[in-house]
Amino acid sequence: MIGRNLLTAAACAVCAIGLASLAASPAMAQDVRILAEHDEPAGSLVDRLLNEMASELSDASNGRIELVVNAGASLSGGNIRTMIQNTQSGAVHMGMIATSIYTSFDSRLNVFSLPFLVADIDQLEAVARKSEVAKELFAAQEDKGLHVVDSWTRALRQIVNARRPIESVGDIEGLRFRVPEIPLWADAFRAVGAQPIAMPFSEIPVAMQTNAVDGGERPTAFLESEKWWTMADYVTMANYTGDVVMVAFNLDFWNGLTSEDQELITATVKRYGDRNHVGEKDGEAEILAKLKSEGMTVTILTPEAHGQFKSAMESVWTKYQGDIGEDIVQRAAAAVQ
Repeated sequence: MIGRNLLTAAACAVCAIGLASLAASPAMAQDVRILAEHDEPAGSLVDRLLNEMASELSDASNGRIELVVNAGASLSGGNIRTMIQNTQSGAVHMGMIATSIYTSFDSRLNVFSLPFLVADIDQLEAVARKSEVAKELFAAQEDKGLHVVDSWTRALRQIVNARRPIESVGDIEGLRFRVPEIPLWADAFRAVGAQPIAMPFSEIPVAMQTNAVDGGERPTAFLESEKWWTMADYVTMANYTGDVVMVAFNLDFWNGLTSEDQELITATVKRYGDRNHVGEKDGEAEILAKLKSEGMTVTILTPEAHGQFKSAMESVWTKYQGDIGEDIVQRAAAAVQ
């Protein structure tokens, strides 16, 4: 009996030591699978960078973190607003969400797309990625179920048409432009006497051929990928507006990650955001050379002309200032001075 009690006591002691060791050791790192989605075509700069980022995260975590990249909003039927809702609900873990579309969820983010707020992509980065007002606005999205890790700059938007060069405010008056169904951007064209026309992008070629519209507005990179030289003759590098892409995680998913994984993902996303900015900026010169080689007339607005267009936007800024917030508009404008 004494021997049996000694064995039992010894076994209990071993179990206690084992349990104490487990309690003292760090928790086993869990595998993480991140379902990510963006709205750009496969092979675009953003798509390439996200896939490279997926490889880096896998290597850095010894294969434990898997980032699954889905292009063209393919998980959401190609609908960007559905992609936003899916990210908020958790059906998508990470969404690359354009602020210009997200304004239907939070109108304050219209501040980054105010027409002629910025003159170039570096100023866009300054106000929409690095400023304190940007940090505050993105942090506030947690109230809407999103944790915004970073914002990636996009190429600014240019004006293209088949009628004449646009070198000043007077040159654009009376022309008809296909404009996305974003009220702020449509109001910008009205402010300079142009006529914005909403239509699906797929209808633009026929509309140009039948003179239903005189031109359109597109991000710089799209002028090449969409071969605008087949539809129009004149490009004005106006940088009239733009937006950034929020790298947004579903809040519950994000809060379920370990702090170590959060730090790794955040640092990696920001580093690739830097690469995206450089890529967007460096690619512009190549695109302009391509447009010229295809016979397009490329006009770059002078600082004076840019200032004239900006002055013409006063009524537009005033109209949207109420929804955005006067303080937010003033702080954003100060960030690009």
